[in-house]
Amino acid sequence: MSNIIATRKHKTYENRVDQLSLNFLAQAGGRAYTDAALKRYPNESNLSWSGDGSGIGGRSSRVAAANDAGRISEKINQYIFSRPTTRVGIDEVWAKDVTGGGVGIASFWAGVSEAFTAGQWVWLKADRGAVDQPRSLAARPASDRVAWTSYPSTSVPDWSLDANGKLQWLITEEVEYINVDPTQEATEMIVRYLWIMSGGKPTWVKYAGEGSKDKGAILASGTVSGSSLPFVLLGHPCVSNWWFDSVESIQALLLNLESSNTENILRTVFPQLIISQESFDSLQVKLVERFGSSNGEAAAELARELVRGLDVPLVESVNGKGVTRYLTPNTNDLNFIPTEIKRKRVELFDSVGLSLFNRESRMVESAEARAFSQLDINSTLCNRALVLQEAEVKLVEASKIIDTTFKVYEPIWPRNFSVVDTVKEATALKALSEVATTEEQIDKVANLVTQTLDRQETIQ
Repeated sequence: MSNIIATRKHKTYENRVDQLSLNFLAQAGGRAYTDAALKRYPNESNLSWSGDGSGIGGRSSRVAAANDAGRISEKINQYIFSRPTTRVGIDEVWAKDVTGGGVGIASFWAGVSEAFTAGQWVWLKADRGAVDQPRSLAARPASDRVAWTSYPSTSVPDWSLDANGKLQWLITEEVEYINVDPTQEATEMIVRYLWIMSGGKPTWVKYAGEGSKDKGAILASGTVSGSSLPFVLLGHPCVSNWWFDSVESIQALLLNLESSNTENILRTVFPQLIISQESFDSLQVKLVERFGSSNGEAAAELARELVRGLDVPLVESVNGKGVTRYLTPNTNDLNFIPTEIKRKRVELFDSVGLSLFNRESRMVESAEARAFSQLDINSTLCNRALVLQEAEVKLVEASKIIDTTFKVYEPIWPRNFSVVDTVKEATALKALSEVATTEEQIDKVANLVTQTLDRQETIQ
C-alpha cells in the first residue's frame, strides 16, 4: 500500500499536470520557461541550436522574450486587490501572519489568486500546530495557532470526493530540503502526505516519495484538530482545457517567433554563403591532398567549417549560377516576423478579455466595442472576487472547527473595479481644453491630462 501512496495519480491530475506545469512556468517566466517552451527547428544543425562547444552558444542559449503571461496574471491581481476586502470581526494580530511564516492575509490571497489563474484549481488547508486539547489560551504554546496553507493544483496528485462532494482523502506532495548538518551535503527528497479519516478522526501520514531509496516508507504520522479534513477546494478539477492554456500556448509561439526574429537579425550580419560546386570541389581536393585520401569525409566537413557563412554553406551544382556570393534576406521579408509577433500579442490579450492593455486597438474601437470590453472585464473580475470570497468563507469555517477559539469573521470582497476608459476621458479633456480661457483653467486641464496619461501607463 505504501508504494501505491508514493506513486498514485488522479486521472484528472495525470491528464492536466504537464500543461498546468507549463502554465506555472509561463506565469513565472525566465530561463526555466524558455528552456521548456523553445523548440528546435526541423533539420536545425547542432551548431545552430547548441553552439560549437567552445563557449560560443547557439540559439537555445540566446533566447529571450517578454513575459506576457505573467503580465496578464499580475494585471488581474492588480485589479482584484486595487480595493481592500472588508473583513468584519477579524483578529488583526492573526491577520498579519495567517500562514505561521509571516505572510499577511492580503498577500496570502494574492498568491492564491495567482495560483488559480495559472493552475485552474487550488487546494487550501486550515491547520494548527497542535491537536485540540482542553487547556486555556494562556497555556498554549506559540505554535498552537490556526495557520493557512495553499497548494497549487500540481502539488496535490490524488484525492477522493464522495457523491455529495465531501472530501474522503487527499494526497499532497512537496520537495523537502534537508540542510540541518553543516558537515553533510544538503539533500532533497520528494515526500507525500496522506490526509484521511481514520477511526472518526482526521489524520495524516508522511511517506517517502518518488525517487527516494525508501520510496513508500512511512516517515511520520499524526492527527488533525477537528472532526473533518480541513481542506477547501477553490475551482473545479477538470480534464477540460483552462483559459490560461491558450495564454501559455500563444506565449510559447511568441517565444519561438522572437527567437526566429533574433536569429534573422544576427544572420543578416553574417549572411549565408553560396559556393559554386566547382569552387568547393577544388577546395576539397586540396584538403584531401594535404590530409590524405582516407580522411576525405573529414576533409569535406573541415572545408565546410572553413568557408561557412553560418553553419554550412549552400553548395550549388554546375547547373546553378556558378557564382560564389552571399544570400541575404530582403528587409521587407525581415519585417514579416515582427509584424506577426505584434498580431499574436494582440490575440493573446484579446483571448483573456484584456484588450484594454493594447493601446492601439482601443484607440480605434467604437464606443459600443469599448463599453462591451469594459463590461466583459468587470464581469470577469467580479466572478474571480466571488470565487475567492466563497473559498475564504469556507476556510474561516474550517478554522473554527479545528480551533474553537478562532475569531470568526465575514469577508466581503469588492464587486466593482476601476476599469477606466482612458480614451473617453482624454477626448473629454481635449474638448475641455479648447474652451479653457484663464491660466488657472488651463493649468487644471493640464493636470487632469497628466493624471489620465499616468492611469493609461498604469494599465499598459
